[in-house]
Amino acid sequence: MSPAQIRDASLPKSLRGFDEEATRKLLSRVAETVQTLMDQLDKLRRSLDEAKEARVDPEDPIVLGNVLLAAQRAGEDLIAHARATAAQSTGEAQEKRERLLEETQRSAAEAARKLEERRKAYEAEHARLRDGLDESRAKLEAERRSVLAEARSAADRAAAEGRERLEAVQRE
Repeated sequence: MSPAQIRDASLPKSLRGFDEEATRKLLSRVAETVQTLMDQLDKLRRSLDEAKEARVDPEDPIVLGNVLLAAQRAGEDLIAHARATAAQSTGEAQEKRERLLEETQRSAAEAARKLEERRKAYEAEHARLRDGLDESRAKLEAERRSVLAEARSAADRAAAEGRERLEAVQRE
């Protein structure tokens, strides 16, 4: 692929895919590396063509030394560029990890806050219902006592009427 094709690559999107901006940056760096390598290859080809035109013996130790030196420099440049790209990618990944960690901590704190609010609301509702139950029990007890008092009073009246009737029947 050419550097332009790498930069302009159309990648499929997915819900849990890679970060598009970071992916574009990486593709751009890869395209730059490919372009650098292509430039170095062109330079080496030109050097080879010049050596052929100059009718230099390719087995000449000086020519071989120059070619090896050029290849070594190209390799060192490539390694330096790869290290810089790796360091940049590592830094970006570290930043993203830190952002995700902070976001996760914020989410956890928010969840803990909501949980505490719900716990307090539950406790308040529980206390309200317990107070209502205690109040209902007190009313029920008062009503029970009232009904018992009325029943005793009615029983006493009925007993008194029964005694009066009994006495009336006995007098007759």
